[in-house]
Amino acid sequence: MSENIDKEQQQTEVIYENTPEREQLISIANELGVLSYRINRAYYINTSIIIPSDMKPVEELTTEEVHSLGLKIIQLLNNNLSAKDLHNNECDIKKQMGWKYGEVFDEENKTDPTLISYDQLPSYVKTSDTFTLEIIRHFGNQIIPLYKTVHDQEMTAYRIAKEKEEQSKEEDNE
Repeated sequence: MSENIDKEQQQTEVIYENTPEREQLISIANELGVLSYRINRAYYINTSIIIPSDMKPVEELTTEEVHSLGLKIIQLLNNNLSAKDLHNNECDIKKQMGWKYGEVFDEENKTDPTLISYDQLPSYVKTSDTFTLEIIRHFGNQIIPLYKTVHDQEMTAYRIAKEKEEQSKEEDNE
């Protein structure tokens, strides 16, 4: 059994090898995620809307939080989503992680007041989602070729790893 785990770990390392293109994609996606975050936070502040308690100043974001913003951008690059789709995807992900609706955002108790249907969201939240999508649409065209290159590299590495795994199984059976 430990051999299977080792093989899976080797495959993962091969699939997600840090190529220069992948590192560049992650860097750009993280920057776009932070840009989107900054714009949305400024929108909340300048419209006198209460800033959600989870929307701290950019300078206080952890590396993991910045990476999470970048992953959101990468996910959206490959899909032509509407603001409603974006909201529904985020709700699904949070629910899978144990979050539930609550009157206030609370990380410890995993409650979020935006875990409701898109149609029930306040207009300022819908506007914020639209800002994010427009940023991605504007800059996305510049990085989609890079995203496709990285995706192709990872799929090639995956196929090679699968072929090696099958070859290894055949050799074990002989």
